[in-house]
Amino acid sequence: METVHALVHWRSLRSKIALLVTVACCAIAVTVGLLVHRSTLERSMNDGAAEALTQLSDAVEDYERDGVPPDGLVVSIGEMPDELLRRLQDRQGGAVGSATRYAGDHPSMWAVRTLRSAPVAVSADMTSDLLTRRALDRHMWKYSLAALAVVVPLSALAAELPNRRLRRVARTARRIAGGRPDRQDRGRWPGR
Repeated sequence: METVHALVHWRSLRSKIALLVTVACCAIAVTVGLLVHRSTLERSMNDGAAEALTQLSDAVEDYERDGVPPDGLVVSIGEMPDELLRRLQDRQGGAVGSATRYAGDHPSMWAVRTLRSAPVAVSADMTSDLLTRRALDRHMWKYSLAALAVVVPLSALAAELPNRRLRRVARTARRIAGGRPDRQDRGRWPGR
């Protein structure tokens, strides 16, 4: 019962150590989570842009060979993202990728280029990638909370040994300061 009382008592050394460990673990979990999330997002955006550019290249080859726009090749400017068209105008012709458009919960990565003085574009579906990133974020939260559920109580228990030693040293110091050394202390203090 004393352990529970000391852990709940916010001024006790054990609760301060548990709080410090909790804050440190939370800071580490958030930092690692953000770093993993950002790097995964950047990788997925790069992969999506590469996939869209590859699809665009294949679709343009098919269009030039057959003379008929293949499925997925967008030739109407109204269906293309405005950001992508602005980028195409800035680059004056070359293939441009990495414009993301969301249709509800279904993101797509677009790539566009000029063909016969008109822009043509394709979009690569990124829904599965979005769902994978969301699942990764969920798993990181779950495992971080599980790690905290184990580490915080263990840190409170690990703080018990130094806490006991400090209490014993404090009692001995109070006895000595009060002028009444214990029998154990008599041999250690010359002249007493």
